[in-house]
Amino acid sequence: MEQNNQGGKQGPTTTVKVLVLLGLIVLLVLGILLPIKLVPNAVTSTKSFFSRIFNRDSVTLEVDKDELNSGEPFVLSWNGGTRENGSYILSYSCIDGVRIETSVNQPFERITCDSQFYFSPTENEIELTVVSERSREVDIPVTLSFLENSASEPTELGTISLFVTNPAIDANAPLPTATPTPRPSTTPTPSATPKPTPKPAAPAPVKTTPQKVSRPSNPNGQPDLAVQILEVGYLNPQTNKFVPFHAATSNMRAAVKFVVINNGDKNTGNWSFKATLPSDTNPTYTAVNRENLGPGDGIEYVLGFERLNNTRDNTITIVVDPENQIYESRENNNSYSAKITNPQAGTSYNPYYPNNNSGTVINTYGKPDLAVSLVDARVENSNRAVIQFEVRNIGDRPTGSFRFRANLPSSGNSEFTSSYMNSLEPSARVTFTVNFENLQNYGNNTATITIDPYNEVSETNEGNNSLTATVYRY
Repeated sequence: MEQNNQGGKQGPTTTVKVLVLLGLIVLLVLGILLPIKLVPNAVTSTKSFFSRIFNRDSVTLEVDKDELNSGEPFVLSWNGGTRENGSYILSYSCIDGVRIETSVNQPFERITCDSQFYFSPTENEIELTVVSERSREVDIPVTLSFLENSASEPTELGTISLFVTNPAIDANAPLPTATPTPRPSTTPTPSATPKPTPKPAAPAPVKTTPQKVSRPSNPNGQPDLAVQILEVGYLNPQTNKFVPFHAATSNMRAAVKFVVINNGDKNTGNWSFKATLPSDTNPTYTAVNRENLGPGDGIEYVLGFERLNNTRDNTITIVVDPENQIYESRENNNSYSAKITNPQAGTSYNPYYPNNNSGTVINTYGKPDLAVSLVDARVENSNRAVIQFEVRNIGDRPTGSFRFRANLPSSGNSEFTSSYMNSLEPSARVTFTVNFENLQNYGNNTATITIDPYNEVSETNEGNNSLTATVYRY
């Protein structure tokens, strides 16, 4: 006989089983994430991981002008919140006769095509200038990415196509040929009678290039002279164009192109610069009584010299206001150095690397040199500290992957070692941000940042790999 079990004991329903399973999953996730809060940037990294899963990292890029003309600055902006736990990356493909410049890190800095340009803006925008020298109309695809401090690969955020016009180029005219007006300093005059090697000719200004619209001089302000080397190499006497060391011949003079800019808000008055050159005959050159630079004005120079030192790798250094005769708002941007390779030194060498347009020739005989500098150190919400620092490769060879260590004045986790960061090309830079809580002391707290703490990168100089930063807890 069958019995009716409706009045008896029942097992759990399917709904109850699902709710219990979901509760266990939530407890498991919380158990994983809560300890991560003690590690700097880990919470942000986890958040970004889930964001990437649901494709919420995509942003929209736009420019502030309806028409983009060659040589005219414009602002590229994007939507979404400003990210502070890493660095933005801008990149674009190589197109003949096209270059992109910016002054976000240093004045008139050329963004190398087919490479990664790192920057850390305070807002979601960057000022750019596109120069098209060979085409009247050109489309340049530009990609924006973001590299988190704890990530090994950047995340692509968005792409925009910049349509740029150069009205000065006739669309129906043939492409111009390289026939610039020769300069006396780069075209030696033939003579039947041997003459001693001349001293370097006074560098002639190539062009005056305002960094931005010139501003009125503030009588109560201060000037700020800054120098940047744009290119080094050898000058072809037929075209007056720079060629890299592997293409140089014995009749070409070594040369350096650099720009001097007044970043301050007051006229400079007359100023001077000094060039330390790797020349056997004329190792130094000083130019005095240079013309006044107004706020925002800049000027380019090309300096050629003879008799490069008989060593393979040499250094050129340019110093503005070497005698400190001008009272400036900053003095730490008055010097810039770059490497130049002597193709006549030695009998054999490994295959060359291309010139990276930053003034440094990459070669297999060189070494990288990681250097760190402080960008910002502050306390937010009374007990949350933020340390931001920049790492740059000032050597002449890529660094390879590297790590950094942060010794933090935190009562929680006092030491943090990063994962491996992407390799830096010569002159490349990247900005990192470390956040932490639970400051140990009221008043001053000191943090130490060390790049390549375990000496995994063979460098030319190990003495510039560390910095200290002080944050004040009220």
